[in-house]
Amino acid sequence: SLAARAGAAHVYARSHGLSPRVVRNGLPPPEPAEGARQALAAEAGFLVGGVGRLSAQKGWDVLCRAARLVRRERADAIFVVVGDGEERAELTAEPGCGDVRFLGYRPQASSLLAGMDLLAMPSRFEGLPLVAIEAMHSGVPVVAARVGGVPEVLGECGVLVPPDDPRALADAILALARDEARRVELAGRARERARALFSPERMAAETAAVYEAALAR
Repeated sequence: SLAARAGAAHVYARSHGLSPRVVRNGLPPPEPAEGARQALAAEAGFLVGGVGRLSAQKGWDVLCRAARLVRRERADAIFVVVGDGEERAELTAEPGCGDVRFLGYRPQASSLLAGMDLLAMPSRFEGLPLVAIEAMHSGVPVVAARVGGVPEVLGECGVLVPPDDPRALADAILALARDEARRVELAGRARERARALFSPERMAAETAAVYEAALAR
């Protein structure tokens, strides 16, 4: 993964007597789209969303299997995925994905996060996932696979599950769907974490400090 390669580069640099410094990405809070909820689903219900390329990396087939398990207990659960990619035809034709709506590419997809009750990230590998940061800024609770840089981003402000485990993903979604207070708590802590660790101002200041230190030498 990108996170693994970054870690390897860090170790390599240190082994050659260098002192590398990691600067995490920073993003501004997405501007919520007007009518974001309606743009994702016409009917009322508990809306679980996903945002990303339709590729094997993102694990949308895992979400499909989890969605079927969830809907056995929560018929009001709605699953949507925003994004396009090489697996679109396969996913939309797969009978097992009948409980998930693949909405295709949407410009400024992050503006639709505000319409979701929960963001699902069933990825098989990740670097440092920007959509998780955008969800945190937007106050949307996140359930994600414990891969790559995802734990580094979420900390204690999201729910992590094993990758390629539909049952664990479904159980986490159901638990949060039943517990509004927990969702509110996670969303509040996530907003604070995003402001503290993943703001563009922090990224710019740390990047400037790297250049200033280099110039001083």
